[in-house]
Amino acid sequence: MKLCNSCGENKPVHNFNKNKNSKDGLRSTCKPCVNTKDKAYRQLPHVRVAREKARKAYVLRNTIKVKAKQIVAQEVKMGRLIKGCCEVCEATNNIEGHHDDYAKPKEVRWLCVTHHNEWHKLNGKAKNG
Repeated sequence: MKLCNSCGENKPVHNFNKNKNSKDGLRSTCKPCVNTKDKAYRQLPHVRVAREKARKAYVLRNTIKVKAKQIVAQEVKMGRLIKGCCEVCEATNNIEGHHDDYAKPKEVRWLCVTHHNEWHKLNGKAKNG
Protein backbone atom coordinates (compact mmCIF):
# COMPACT_ATOMS: atom_id res chain seq x y z
CA MET A 1 0.00 0.00 0.00
CA LYS A 2 1.10 3.56 -0.73
CA LEU A 3 -0.29 6.98 0.12
CA CYS A 4 -1.21 9.21 -2.83
CA ASN A 5 0.03 12.79 -2.34
CA SER A 6 -2.84 14.14 -4.43
CA CYS A 7 -6.00 12.46 -3.12
CA GLY A 8 -4.58 11.35 0.24
CA GLU A 9 -5.86 7.78 -0.12
CA ASN A 10 -3.88 4.62 0.66
CA LYS A 11 -3.88 2.51 -2.50
CA PRO A 12 -2.19 -0.70 -3.70
CA VAL A 13 1.21 -0.10 -5.33
CA HIS A 14 -0.07 -1.28 -8.74
CA ASN A 15 -2.06 2.00 -8.83
CA PHE A 16 1.19 3.98 -9.12
CA ASN A 17 3.40 4.46 -12.18
CA LYS A 18 7.11 3.79 -11.98
CA ASN A 19 9.60 6.55 -11.18
CA LYS A 20 13.23 5.46 -10.99
CA ASN A 21 14.21 8.70 -9.22
CA SER A 22 12.09 8.07 -6.12
CA LYS A 23 13.22 5.95 -3.17
CA ASP A 24 10.53 3.31 -3.62
CA GLY A 25 10.64 3.44 -7.45
CA LEU A 26 7.06 4.75 -7.74
CA ARG A 27 5.44 8.12 -8.42
CA SER A 28 3.95 9.92 -5.44
CA THR A 29 0.61 10.42 -7.22
CA CYS A 30 -1.72 7.52 -8.12
CA LYS A 31 -2.68 6.74 -11.73
CA PRO A 32 -6.30 7.99 -11.43
CA CYS A 33 -5.12 11.36 -10.04
CA VAL A 34 -2.49 11.68 -12.78
CA ASN A 35 -5.11 10.85 -15.43
CA THR A 36 -7.55 13.43 -14.03
CA LYS A 37 -4.85 16.11 -13.94
CA ASP A 38 -3.67 15.26 -17.48
CA LYS A 39 -7.21 15.33 -18.84
CA ALA A 40 -7.84 18.75 -17.30
CA TYR A 41 -4.55 20.04 -18.76
CA ARG A 42 -5.44 18.80 -22.26
CA GLN A 43 -8.72 20.76 -22.04
CA LEU A 44 -6.96 24.10 -21.49
CA PRO A 45 -7.59 26.37 -24.49
CA HIS A 46 -3.93 26.93 -25.42
CA VAL A 47 -3.21 23.19 -25.26
CA ARG A 48 -6.26 22.31 -27.36
CA VAL A 49 -5.28 24.89 -30.00
CA ALA A 50 -1.70 23.59 -30.12
CA ARG A 51 -2.87 19.98 -30.46
CA GLU A 52 -5.31 20.90 -33.24
CA LYS A 53 -2.59 22.81 -35.11
CA ALA A 54 -0.25 19.83 -34.79
CA ARG A 55 -2.97 17.47 -36.06
CA LYS A 56 -3.71 19.68 -39.07
CA ALA A 57 0.00 19.98 -39.88
CA TYR A 58 0.34 16.18 -39.71
CA VAL A 59 -2.60 15.72 -42.09
CA LEU A 60 -1.11 18.23 -44.56
CA ARG A 61 2.31 16.53 -44.46
CA ASN A 62 0.86 13.01 -44.73
CA THR A 63 -2.20 13.31 -46.98
CA ILE A 64 -1.69 9.95 -48.73
CA LYS A 65 -1.05 8.12 -45.47
CA VAL A 66 -4.11 9.62 -43.76
CA LYS A 67 -6.32 8.81 -46.76
CA ALA A 68 -5.07 5.20 -46.85
CA LYS A 69 -5.82 4.77 -43.14
CA GLN A 70 -9.30 6.22 -43.63
CA ILE A 71 -10.00 3.83 -46.52
CA VAL A 72 -8.91 0.80 -44.46
CA ALA A 73 -11.02 1.91 -41.48
CA GLN A 74 -14.07 2.35 -43.76
CA GLU A 75 -13.53 -1.02 -45.47
CA VAL A 76 -13.26 -2.78 -42.09
CA LYS A 77 -16.33 -0.97 -40.78
CA MET A 78 -18.35 -1.96 -43.87
CA GLY A 79 -17.16 -5.57 -43.61
CA ARG A 80 -15.42 -5.54 -47.01
CA LEU A 81 -12.02 -5.97 -45.36
CA ILE A 82 -11.58 -8.39 -42.47
CA LYS A 83 -8.86 -7.89 -39.89
CA GLY A 84 -6.66 -10.95 -39.78
CA CYS A 85 -4.27 -12.13 -37.12
CA CYS A 86 -0.68 -10.91 -36.82
CA GLU A 87 1.47 -12.30 -39.64
CA VAL A 88 4.33 -12.86 -37.20
CA CYS A 89 2.87 -14.18 -33.93
CA GLU A 90 -0.76 -14.87 -34.96
CA ALA A 91 -2.11 -12.67 -32.15
CA THR A 92 -5.74 -11.64 -32.61
CA ASN A 93 -5.92 -8.54 -30.39
CA ASN A 94 -4.35 -5.10 -30.89
CA ILE A 95 -4.04 -5.71 -34.64
CA GLU A 96 -3.10 -2.87 -36.99
CA GLY A 97 -3.08 -2.64 -40.75
CA HIS A 98 0.36 -2.06 -42.25
CA HIS A 99 0.77 -0.51 -45.70
CA ASP A 100 3.91 -1.34 -47.65
CA ASP A 101 2.77 1.27 -50.17
CA TYR A 102 0.20 3.94 -49.24
CA ALA A 103 -0.66 4.39 -52.92
CA LYS A 104 -2.32 0.95 -52.66
CA PRO A 105 -4.58 1.57 -49.66
CA LYS A 106 -6.46 -1.73 -49.73
CA GLU A 107 -3.28 -3.82 -49.75
CA VAL A 108 -2.79 -4.24 -46.02
CA ARG A 109 -0.73 -6.63 -43.91
CA TRP A 110 -2.05 -7.28 -40.42
CA LEU A 111 0.44 -6.96 -37.58
CA CYS A 112 0.07 -6.69 -33.81
CA VAL A 113 1.21 -3.38 -32.32
CA THR A 114 4.49 -4.91 -31.13
CA HIS A 115 5.45 -6.38 -34.51
CA HIS A 116 4.21 -3.31 -36.39
CA ASN A 117 6.49 -1.07 -34.32
CA GLU A 118 9.33 -3.58 -34.73
CA TRP A 119 8.84 -3.60 -38.51
CA HIS A 120 9.14 0.19 -38.66
CA LYS A 121 12.24 0.20 -36.45
CA LEU A 122 13.92 -2.22 -38.84
CA ASN A 123 12.61 -0.87 -42.14
CA GLY A 124 11.68 2.78 -41.64
CA LYS A 125 8.65 4.32 -43.32
CA ALA A 126 6.50 2.81 -46.02
CA LYS A 127 6.60 4.00 -49.65
CA ASN A 128 4.77 7.24 -50.37
CA GLY A 129 4.55 7.95 -46.67
